[in-house]
Amino acid sequence: MSFPGHCVAAIASYPYLSCSGDSISVENDWGVFKDIYCAGNDSVFTFLENVLSEVIDLFPSEYIHIGGDEAPKYRWKECVKCQKRINDEDLKDEHELQSYFIKRIEKFLNSKGKKIIGWDEIIEGGIAPSATIQSWRGTNGAILAAKAQHNAIMSPTSHCYFDYSLDAINLKKVYSFEPIPKELDGIDSNYIIGGECNMWTEYTPQEKIDSKVFPRILAMSEVLWSSKEKNYINFHKRVQNHYPKLDALNVDYGYEKTPIKYNVELKNNEFTINIEKGRGDMQLEYTLDNKLWKKYEKPFIIRESLIIKTKEVNSKRKNTAIKELELNHHKGLGKKVNYKNPYNASYIGSGTNTLTNGILGSDNDFRDGQWQGFFGTDVEIVLDLEKEIEFSEIKTSFFQYNLSWIVIPKEVEILVSNNGKDFTKHDKKYFDTNPMQEDKFKKDFRFNKKNNARFIKLIAKNFGKLPKTHPAAGSDSWIFIDELIIK
Repeated sequence: MSFPGHCVAAIASYPYLSCSGDSISVENDWGVFKDIYCAGNDSVFTFLENVLSEVIDLFPSEYIHIGGDEAPKYRWKECVKCQKRINDEDLKDEHELQSYFIKRIEKFLNSKGKKIIGWDEIIEGGIAPSATIQSWRGTNGAILAAKAQHNAIMSPTSHCYFDYSLDAINLKKVYSFEPIPKELDGIDSNYIIGGECNMWTEYTPQEKIDSKVFPRILAMSEVLWSSKEKNYINFHKRVQNHYPKLDALNVDYGYEKTPIKYNVELKNNEFTINIEKGRGDMQLEYTLDNKLWKKYEKPFIIRESLIIKTKEVNSKRKNTAIKELELNHHKGLGKKVNYKNPYNASYIGSGTNTLTNGILGSDNDFRDGQWQGFFGTDVEIVLDLEKEIEFSEIKTSFFQYNLSWIVIPKEVEILVSNNGKDFTKHDKKYFDTNPMQEDKFKKDFRFNKKNNARFIKLIAKNFGKLPKTHPAAGSDSWIFIDELIIK
């Protein structure tokens, strides 16, 4: 169970547990939702204590994980009972109200001989006296906990989330994980009691779990159960001995790294395509026109816009690897982009060349390394074409995924200049995409207008705070931008 957030199912059954008392529906998708347990209502704590008492009877473990993550404070800010609780308990704000909530639950569980584990959000507002912290948003939560002499469990998304793709976390990346942060030494490091790999199944059907977990779990096991000294080459050789065993156990294990990876080198307006195999004995075929398939043997050069498709032809797995790469050859290719507002460190794409490398982002994956994310701020960039040129079209795309707070910008403006200082308006477009529109999708912004310029400035206005109708109402929103194409 989890609280004070991730409890829509309970509130749908018992509306009195929420701040509003309104009837709501059970969600049929994952996400972060604004309806959470009311912290100002004592009957909520009575309900939770009753539920926990049943959990205690069923499970004899010393620890109970109470969650505590992703709990928007929107409802609490609007709730008279929650605000009264803040005043009565002399709390500073809603973050301290969450700390009050967690500490009250902890006190009850301690009285039953149990200890709590909570995600690193429960540190905000003050850590509960005997809580163990599970650090998932990087390592900082564990560092803060250990320095405060609290036990911590390491499971940062950077290395331990096996629901993430191999593009983000492959076997070698898992093996490189160091569970004790370098910021901790001596006594403090003793508070790191272990680690955990997470396999969230919201978008992973049961039949694909084996391929997500194996062989990566072999690396995590060695990282957590052996000495700090590691040798990946030696480990990789030993992993090969496990595959016959996994075959005998009918484990449908996955790949060690991305099975088909496109390495693209851009030079002199040409793309050199090197297709990297995820396994040495893989045989690949590719097509440039979706008709004629060729055996891939060596890198090749592309000088135009097209879609490359590559497939594995000797797979023994149930799911054969296949991958596409869309290339765009345009006048801004490889040119420098300057950023007024920096992109978020968690979503850097491929760095400062992301928006002019000719590679388009995926239609349904904002983590594919070709999207750049900006959180709570506008996008303002200037493209330097190096000389004045004529163009007739400017195009870029933005991503939306309401469950991750990613929203299409409300307006996009293009300005031009020849000196990089004095800009004049080229065009502006307004969009009213519903921030509640479901599913993952991208939306193109096209500006079809002739002009001559050296510098092109793009300003995409952030949606701002998410509206009351949004599950994460009151939180900042993201903008994700794709290739800036000039034709």
